[in-house]
Amino acid sequence: MSVPMRSPNIVPRGAIRLSEAFDRVCSNIAPDWSELPQLCVMWDENVEIAPLGDEGSGDNPYDREFEIAYRAETILRSALTTGALRAYIHNLRTGVDLELKPSEWGRAGETVGLPSDYTSELMPGPDCTLDGVASPIFIPREEFEKWLGRDPAALAFNAIAQSVAEPRAFSLEEVCLRTGLSRSKLYQEIEQKHLYARKCGNRTLVLESDLNAFLNALPNFQTGTTVSMP
Repeated sequence: MSVPMRSPNIVPRGAIRLSEAFDRVCSNIAPDWSELPQLCVMWDENVEIAPLGDEGSGDNPYDREFEIAYRAETILRSALTTGALRAYIHNLRTGVDLELKPSEWGRAGETVGLPSDYTSELMPGPDCTLDGVASPIFIPREEFEKWLGRDPAALAFNAIAQSVAEPRAFSLEEVCLRTGLSRSKLYQEIEQKHLYARKCGNRTLVLESDLNAFLNALPNFQTGTTVSMP
């Protein structure tokens, strides 16, 4: 997968970077969003010293981080697709802001959320390259603030955030336990794109809906076709 060169991550005055907008939406959904990275570090340290099979006490903060990022991505992509928000890149040579095609925001990728200012195969969206160089994506700040808090069309924002179906995701270890498949077999199925996985930070997660789709697509044993097991 080739990665194009990137222009400096600088956006025009009066604009908000895509990753910053995503972070703001996450914070709007959950005020404790900024605390989760440190909680995840503490969780990892606790798991590391815990007895085998014991992942420590309390809820796994990675699950909450995934849920918030998933919801925020769904809401923000919807706004960009419908035109409630408009995204741009800046042509440094001409000084012109170029609006990105809204319809291309509809597809989610392997990365959960919109943590980057550049679209890619992992974080799909409109092509943000100019002359082969990727440009940072931004949204007019006033438009974003209006959408987030004052625009009549955004008054139902919190209701929308709550109405987005709560995603349920499993780590690869949990998928192994649920299916009886080995970790190497899962990686093989993911590489062959039979099983869809997503990244949240340094974790690889599989949505329950994607796991169900994978299992339902397996050959029917009664047809005489055996299902390969590890």
